Amino acid sequence: MKRPFEIECESLRMIVFSDGVFSVTKEFFLAGAGNDQEVERFPDDFEVALNFVYLQIGGKHILIDAGFGETSGQESGHLLTKLNQSGINPHMIDYVVLSHSHIDHIGGVVKNDKPAFPNATHIISKKEWLYAEKALDSKSFKVLNKILTLLKVIERDTEILPSVLLKHTPGHTPGHLTVEVRMNNGVYLITNDVFNIPYSISNTNLRVVLEENPIKGVRTRNQLIQLAHKEQVFIHSCHFPYPGLGTIEKVNSLYQWKPIEI
Repeated sequence: MKRPFEIECESLRMIVFSDGVFSVTKEFFLAGAGNDQEVERFPDDFEVALNFVYLQIGGKHILIDAGFGETSGQESGHLLTKLNQSGINPHMIDYVVLSHSHIDHIGGVVKNDKPAFPNATHIISKKEWLYAEKALDSKSFKVLNKILTLLKVIERDTEILPSVLLKHTPGHTPGHLTVEVRMNNGVYLITNDVFNIPYSISNTNLRVVLEENPIKGVRTRNQLIQLAHKEQVFIHSCHFPYPGLGTIEKVNSLYQWKPIEI
């Protein structure tokens, strides 16, 4: 089991937790590759990580997504255990930011058919709620219905704390949110599922098969890459190898992922 990765800077504390891994197929997870030789080297089946970010800012506690939870198999769904092991009681969480409505990101907001974070405001974009509502029988919509009284829907980019901004980054889903965190030692973009593998920094056509709008997805990826490179922003991605945190460098004309040293 991977130990939590922690960054602390004055009144802000960031911890990255591993929720485990899950299996994907190349056909599903690496769509849009065309004849990219780098992608062809991937096996037909492989595992990808699930990394989720917790923030403590002053007296407020924020969780960004909650993993598979009870909907998963044995190799993932460990987030609640990891939080408790780090002394973070689920009742302490003030905000749960739901980046989007896919089950590997929201399944963990429910435990034993009840809200796992009963004191938290759960934030989702309006476009994402309407998107989830189209599949009333899906696992995702059933999960969201179990936290309905805790749900807050936002329609525009929203600052939930002075150093935490929720930004709409559509493509993967219509209402996908990226979280911008400003610390004294730099800016961190928690990009969730904007990117799927590190190589998607170099080839922004790479996406999962179910990406709702690939054209918007490419546009969003390119915008975040250029921003991160120009302003030396740290990027965190849920499915990159643990802890999923790094920077973007440019070699000749090609943008590349540079993971932080741990």
